[in-house]
Amino acid sequence: MRRYYFNIPWNVFDFCIVILSIIGLVLDIIAQTNSIPISPSVLRVLRVFRITRVLRLIEVAKGVRRLLMSLAMSLPALLNIGCLLFLVMFIYAIIGMSLFGSMVHHGTITDTINFETFPNAMALLFRLMTAAGWNDVLDSLMTDGPNCNASLTNLAPTGTCGNPGAAIPYMVTFVFITFLVLVNMYVAIILNNYQEVVEDEEIGITTGDIDMYYELWSKYDPYATQFIDYHFLSQFVADLNPPLKIPQPNKYACVALNLPLYDEDRLHCLDILEGLLFRVLGNPFEEGTQAVEEFFILKRQMEKKFAEAFPNWRADSANRNARTTMQLSRENWAAKVIQRAYRQWKYRSDIHKATYRHVHSRRRH
Repeated sequence: MRRYYFNIPWNVFDFCIVILSIIGLVLDIIAQTNSIPISPSVLRVLRVFRITRVLRLIEVAKGVRRLLMSLAMSLPALLNIGCLLFLVMFIYAIIGMSLFGSMVHHGTITDTINFETFPNAMALLFRLMTAAGWNDVLDSLMTDGPNCNASLTNLAPTGTCGNPGAAIPYMVTFVFITFLVLVNMYVAIILNNYQEVVEDEEIGITTGDIDMYYELWSKYDPYATQFIDYHFLSQFVADLNPPLKIPQPNKYACVALNLPLYDEDRLHCLDILEGLLFRVLGNPFEEGTQAVEEFFILKRQMEKKFAEAFPNWRADSANRNARTTMQLSRENWAAKVIQRAYRQWKYRSDIHKATYRHVHSRRRH
């Protein structure tokens, strides 16, 4: 597979785990003779994360895989909201430093919880973003401490004392924008993508089913030729997971897929998958516009997965035969009928000849 090995995220994950394991072994050897700042046991612990691959294999964990898929689909949107949230916190941190940076420590305003430095201001705003104790912080920003000096206007508009006129709109707007709007957008996006995953499963075929199809295909086509022999089709579709699975005996079900044949009676990966989609979903062109759109969405997904599995694939039907599995079955049936008729004719002819020779020999005697 060469560099195409890294096109599959799970392969990249395994590669990183193996590299970290090798680094851990090397550090173990070095640590026996020299002192190193990093403990090798830390890298060995990371190998535990490989157990997450079990989620792809356990059928009972469909609900967990559904949640993980929802989170994966939500990551780009969540990243955008995270950037917007950081921008809002950055702006409010600068405003807070200019308004409350010189306040005397009082109440919840302490050596670590304050607006004196940018890191402290960001940490305090992160706490306020969760609406944890925002009223206590607001109370400290509004009240005058016992040792404040309102005459030091060179430091802030109210000196080292609280500023009720600025604290109330500052706190209310920040909590409203972050806690009531942006943070809830995280939940809304995840729920929306979760609903889309559930709707995809209701259609009958999901991206997980397509992934499982290509995973099994790699076992029947280890050299990535994109083709398998026709006589492997029955066992291949029987090894698939539902809803693509066609349990044995499936001779006539495989014939009914009506798949196009290539040279030497071979079947193409995409043709089999498309035939299985028609079998599960029915003919979308007979069910309306929405069914056609859903079918083409699934078809684009499976072509994308196919392009990832076979990066050098080029659409080429020059070596495709003019017949399908249905026509091959009819040809085989016709050949069997002809052979049976020929054997019956041959049998009657042999009996007739034997009878003629027997009668003729008796007449001579």
